[in-house]
Amino acid sequence: MEEFKDPGKSPEGIGYCYLDECDKKHMKKLLLWLFEESRSAGGDGDGLWYSQNYNVKDILPVVQEVNAELGNPWKVHYSEEGKTIFWNGPPEEWIEITNDRLKWHDAPDWQQVMVRW
Repeated sequence: MEEFKDPGKSPEGIGYCYLDECDKKHMKKLLLWLFEESRSAGGDGDGLWYSQNYNVKDILPVVQEVNAELGNPWKVHYSEEGKTIFWNGPPEEWIEITNDRLKWHDAPDWQQVMVRW
């Protein structure tokens, strides 16, 4: 396999940005906000993050790290087929992080919180 040389792009997907430590720090803040916002709904919190700039494969370890720092309260699952991370809490509380633009466009109106970044 040829070595990846462009430091500005993710090796997992052409067009996605490389996730550096500064980006990771900001991403962790966003994930904590999504977690708290979804959880604050008291049993009906749904979050959607459509990631235009970062491949969800690159985001997955950050989600796992944040979840571990929170004491692993929610389950983290990655769907290769759907290019989506499912971060599931108690019934009716979850966050989806996806590279699928259609999930963004087809999201229901009742979605608690939506982020496109």
